[in-house]
Amino acid sequence: MSKKRGSKKKTESSETQLVIAAVGVMQDELNGPVPTDEISFCLRVDFKRKIKEASLLSLLNQAVHSKQIEKIQPGWQLTMDGAKIADQVLENL
Repeated sequence: MSKKRGSKKKTESSETQLVIAAVGVMQDELNGPVPTDEISFCLRVDFKRKIKEASLLSLLNQAVHSKQIEKIQPGWQLTMDGAKIADQVLENL
């Protein structure tokens, strides 16, 4: 039973990290803040992960709270800490 709890926590963490990586990929492509729909598209196409919009927004807001992403109109942008995480995730894919 405890294994399931540990793996669920790990999955949540990895989803947040994938979202941060997707922001980084799209930020490089768009040269600026990334709209939510572009992050969702990147997750589906590049990372083969489909995350519902409500869950995606929750993960993005968690990353904002952790100071890994900033909300800047018209979208989302990595902080220095977020950029480090994105680089680590992309290296390990």
